[in-house]
Amino acid sequence: MAPLARSIETETEPLIRSHAAWALGEIGGSAARRALERALRDRDTSVRREAAAALEIN
Repeated sequence: MAPLARSIETETEPLIRSHAAWALGEIGGSAARRALERALRDRDTSVRREAAAALEIN
């Protein structure tokens, strides 16, 4: 799970960051939730949307 959380913060491609957010949502748990909460501040709208969906904040 750590590589996915790292991808959300370091990957330059928004598509990869949004896929990482989706995967973390599928995995679940407190560490995934923390990473997804950070992703809510991503510069890309699609990443923020995916993180929100993974957190069920729609």
